[in-house]
Amino acid sequence: MGARTYTEAMSETPHHAMEQAPVKALDPNGTVVIALGTAGFGIAALVLALNLTALRAEGTLWWLWVALTGLAMGLVGLADAARRRRRRPIA
Repeated sequence: MGARTYTEAMSETPHHAMEQAPVKALDPNGTVVIALGTAGFGIAALVLALNLTALRAEGTLWWLWVALTGLAMGLVGLADAARRRRRRPIA
């Protein structure tokens, strides 16, 4: 007798143990998460821009670029989520 394969072990598992609960996603497009992240990067960029002199003095100007990049990527993500929401039929 050899060891059972994964497929053999799963074929013996009751089917009901493998079913996913019929729960609807709270935010199927992820718009809320994307918007919160974008807002966070926007606030960070604003705070960092207001402290530009200190960033230059400390050699951490790249922090501003990280925040601006996150803001830009968030805006692209929001546009993509809106596009997906328009294309997906409401179920």
